[in-house]
Amino acid sequence: MVISSTKLINSIQWLLTTFLIASFLLFDTYTWGKYSFIICTVLIFLLTVVKNRGKIRVRIEPFILLFLAFTAYVALTALWAITPSDTLTMARTLLRILVCFTLIYWAYCDEPDPLRMITMITAASYVVAFYSVFVYGFDNIIHSSDDILLNKTYTNINSFALFLAFGCICDLYLILYDRFRIYSIISVLSITIIAATQSRKAIVFLVLGALMLLVFRFSQSTSMANRILRIVTILFLVLIGIYFLSQLPIFVGVNNRIERMINTFTGSGKMDHSSIVRKKMIELGLFCWSKRPFSGIGMSCTHTYAAMNLQIDKYLHNNYVDLLAGGGTVAFVLYYAMYAYLIWAYVRLRKVTPKIVVFGIITIILLLITDYGRVTYYTKIVLYELMLLFLLARNAQVNRKDLTDDHEAD
Repeated sequence: MVISSTKLINSIQWLLTTFLIASFLLFDTYTWGKYSFIICTVLIFLLTVVKNRGKIRVRIEPFILLFLAFTAYVALTALWAITPSDTLTMARTLLRILVCFTLIYWAYCDEPDPLRMITMITAASYVVAFYSVFVYGFDNIIHSSDDILLNKTYTNINSFALFLAFGCICDLYLILYDRFRIYSIISVLSITIIAATQSRKAIVFLVLGALMLLVFRFSQSTSMANRILRIVTILFLVLIGIYFLSQLPIFVGVNNRIERMINTFTGSGKMDHSSIVRKKMIELGLFCWSKRPFSGIGMSCTHTYAAMNLQIDKYLHNNYVDLLAGGGTVAFVLYYAMYAYLIWAYVRLRKVTPKIVVFGIITIILLLITDYGRVTYYTKIVLYELMLLFLLARNAQVNRKDLTDDHEAD
């Protein structure tokens, strides 16, 4: 059978993009990781040029404009930053990401199949899962406990656990709204690794995301009584599933960490040290913002501020607070303007492409929730997920216009 050149190029692009997404985590700690990022991006873009016979449409769209505005402001804060060199380094990092993601955006801005782009996420999560088994060893993963945590080896534990959780959510979405694929079984391995990492954020991401997907999928009924009955049934079954899973030995560490985190807020029982530290860092960040509410102390300077006041040289473990403290209200508004635009775009598409809207809205909610426990404004994997949401919304809107035009022509 002869394979057309377009199909061959699409297949190569799919493989390159999958590798690129996985590389955001696999090569995160290597200095040459940025070169693989640039090379893969250029190859993906050039393949699009070849596929279009030398033609490429240069579009300056909301994602590019909003990201550019945020990047420009980050660079501007170097004028009053407490450590200008850190701010300028961050600005260069964001600019590199912006340039590369712009090329990827142009490569996929006419992608007719949204599911193809989602499968790239699931495939990349499989790569990360298998690489994690190679690095840590399957026995160490299975026998991890409350006292034996997986050590950071090739990237931040929470980062790859959250990405595996997102891959599982994408897999479940494809099963519910498209079809079951035999390789979706690999998600079981991803869930096992998530449990071994004892990442509370990843567990919340996974459980809440799966719950929302199930509720959206099985509550589609014209009868309000049937909707309520289905939602109650889903909640009951999910709670039962969570209870039985929590009894497995591999989930003991997660259970204990969640319990200690709750104790931190209630003030009783054994408390979690990391939760106490995070609470102090959030308080410090809000105090810093109160001193400079408009401009902040300079983007990427919050780790220096934490080192000066808490002797902890880290960012503030909360994207909202880190943006407010580093760049003030302006940085906060510029960054979350991307989310505001996406919510507006998907609300407009709710009656046109409800399946894509479900994926978009759930992903936005999950990202906003997990931003409370991590700093994401400069992480390639989260910014890629944002770009994916922009692409899905943009292409759905274009396809709607094409259908309308065809209908009017008939």
